[in-house]
Amino acid sequence: MQITITGLYDDKPEVKEIFSQAIEYYGSLLMSKALCRNIEIDIVGRGVDEMGSKEGSCIWEDDYIRPRCFTIEVLDTMDDEDIFETVAHEMVHVKQMAKGELKERFTPVHKQTWNNKIVDTNKLSYWDLPWEIEAHGRQRGLFVRFVEAKQKQEMFGYD
Repeated sequence: MQITITGLYDDKPEVKEIFSQAIEYYGSLLMSKALCRNIEIDIVGRGVDEMGSKEGSCIWEDDYIRPRCFTIEVLDTMDDEDIFETVAHEMVHVKQMAKGELKERFTPVHKQTWNNKIVDTNKLSYWDLPWEIEAHGRQRGLFVRFVEAKQKQEMFGYD
């Protein structure tokens, strides 16, 4: 996985390195090694004026059919734990798009599909969208598992 981090932890290189490790770890739990090798992710810290009420977002940058390049935007005013957990949430969306579970279509009209079924996003609350249910359901667990793995690595010198 190729990861670029901009606008987050620029003044804290040791935290930036741990953050990069967290992204790699989330990817390893969500996707195969082969898929991870072909994923490029730009993580960008954004201010409240750019993010509005959102804490994070995930956007495909290359091909909406089989995307491999993504930008994850994160609200940079959150505390470290919230940033790490928000990126875990957005990494679930990376997995969903990269594996073709969540797709965007543009012809004849814009629509989103979940596991090849059209989802009318105008009729569902954000909280009822199937891709958000999965992302919210996994974000905390991904973060906790990373913290536990990091503690084990520091205590015993292995993963």
